[in-house]
Amino acid sequence: MTQKQEDKTSDKARSGRQSDESSEQTKLAIIKAATVEFAKHGFEGSSLRNIAKGAGTTHGLIRHHFGSKDDVFYAVIDYSLNIFGQSEVQIISDLSPEDFQKPEVLIAAHKRIMYNMAIISAKNPEMMRILMHEGSVKSERLDYFFKQMDVLNEMHGVFFETVQKLGMLSNWNANSCFLFIVTNLGLVFGLTAFSSHYIEADILSEEQIEIQVDRIFDMIYGRTSP
Repeated sequence: MTQKQEDKTSDKARSGRQSDESSEQTKLAIIKAATVEFAKHGFEGSSLRNIAKGAGTTHGLIRHHFGSKDDVFYAVIDYSLNIFGQSEVQIISDLSPEDFQKPEVLIAAHKRIMYNMAIISAKNPEMMRILMHEGSVKSERLDYFFKQMDVLNEMHGVFFETVQKLGMLSNWNANSCFLFIVTNLGLVFGLTAFSSHYIEADILSEEQIEIQVDRIFDMIYGRTSP
C-alpha cells in the first residue's frame, strides 16, 4: 500500500470514529432533553418535536436513533437508573467478605448508599419528577419503571438482609426500607419548591442534603434525630 493509500485509509478510520462519537453525543443530547421534557410535561404532554428542539437535533434523527416516543422514554429510564445502579454497585463491591461480618462497616456503607441516592437525586431532580408523573396510574411505562427499579431494589435487598442478620433493622423489611429511602432521599428533591418552602432553605444545597441524609439514616436505624 502506498503512503497516499495509507493516508486515505487513516482518514476514513478517523471519519468513522468521529461519526460514531457524534452519534453517541446526539443520543445523549436527546436523552437529556427528553428527561427535561418528560419531567416538565409528563409523557402525554411531551412531544418528539419539543425534545428535538431541546436537543438541537431533528425529529427524524430521534426516530433514527430511538424509534417511538415510548422508546425514548424507556431510554431515559435506563440511562437515569443506571446512574443510581452504578453508585450502589460500587459501594457494595468495595466491601470485602470480612466487612460483611462487621456491623459498623455495613452501617457506614448503608449510609453511603443513602447519601449517594440523595446526591444523585438532588443533581437530577427531573428523574424523580418523571416518577411522580408516572407513579399515580398503572401503565406499561410504570411497569417498565418497576422492572428497572427492581434491579436497584434487589441489590439493596441483599445488602439489607445481611445487615438484618446481624441483628439490626428488625422493625423494617427490605421493600419498606427501600421505599422509605426512595421517597425521602429521592422524591423530596424532585419536589424542590415544596420541600424548600417547608424547611425554609434550599433543599438542593449540600448542607440540606447532608441534614436530610442524617435525619433519614437516624430514623431507619432508630436513633434520635433533631
